[in-house]
Amino acid sequence: MAIFSMRTLLLVGVLQLGLTPCLDAWRLPARGGLAARRALAPQQLQQTATARAQLLRRASVSEDAADVAVLEEEEEGTLSDNWEVDVYSRPVVREGKKLWEVLVCDATGSFRRAVELPSNMVNSREVRNAVEKIMDEAPERPRTIRFFRKAMLNMLSIALNGIEDVEVIPSRNTFALRAWLDQREKEVYPNMEGYNAAAASGAGEEFVLEFPEKLPDALRGEQYAFVTLPLSEFLEGNVNDENVGAGRLCPIPGVNGMPGEALSPDTMIPGWLVLTPRADSLARWMASLELAFLKADLKKQNVCLEVGLSTQYQVARIQDAQTLEAQSFEDGKRNTQGLHFIAVQSAPEDEDVAGFFLLQQPL
Repeated sequence: MAIFSMRTLLLVGVLQLGLTPCLDAWRLPARGGLAARRALAPQQLQQTATARAQLLRRASVSEDAADVAVLEEEEEGTLSDNWEVDVYSRPVVREGKKLWEVLVCDATGSFRRAVELPSNMVNSREVRNAVEKIMDEAPERPRTIRFFRKAMLNMLSIALNGIEDVEVIPSRNTFALRAWLDQREKEVYPNMEGYNAAAASGAGEEFVLEFPEKLPDALRGEQYAFVTLPLSEFLEGNVNDENVGAGRLCPIPGVNGMPGEALSPDTMIPGWLVLTPRADSLARWMASLELAFLKADLKKQNVCLEVGLSTQYQVARIQDAQTLEAQSFEDGKRNTQGLHFIAVQSAPEDEDVAGFFLLQQPL
């Protein structure tokens, strides 16, 4: 059985919500033995550097429009049926009115469309019409559509839930969309007439929550630990979609066409280990949620789990003696462009992991 180990930083006793450093090492096997170690990328992502932006005016698709991102060549199997959507005003003012856009892409970033909406036509009906027209020209229909914009929750929920056979998921796990939006903030909007730099916001401001809720009992473990794992374990396929149990893996920046700077294989990815006899059920419960990221809030001295668009659970309290370990966890995320993970096991010596979730926090 192929096994790799991680350096444990600290262990948390849940019942007393204190931190006790009593675990020497955590070992996570590759589920299924050596057969599961074949090199698989976390997601098969591919982007074309020659992709251009196309501008869709008045909620209609124009083949000769100047600014819409679309692959010049789309290979079979490279597109995803998981889509991501954003509707919001952009940092451009024309004739005294803000530019509004509908941005649609698949989870790989291989399929992109941008539709401009007149400011007096920003409503759920026009948004649904724009998305449906894009679906009609897409190589395949989406199975799910995610959106991160909390301010547009009502409008997008009404618009997208009116589309047949599509699951609508409010979620902060919109990696391709967020990267595309950041790219447009830097390269597209500044070149438009009427650009206002002060109005540029990107996606980051949507992810600020202040008041954590009590952690549901179904998500509560008996022990916790801050741990680390080399990035090489992901790049070499030792951690892959077949050995993460009920978990899932987010894209890695700079890998397989994903935006971001490529990290050294020796980079240590910070993580959070959950130990509980109910590992299987807890991992399945986590898998049913839209896990966003985990953070150690040093000001409030607690560890919080971010879920969905606007939910924050307090997992544990950080005692003064464990401030350094918590700071190391946060520093580690800054060194990995926000990458980190949550792992769920029954006991440290288990040969299987019930759930392994690779996450990315917007920084």
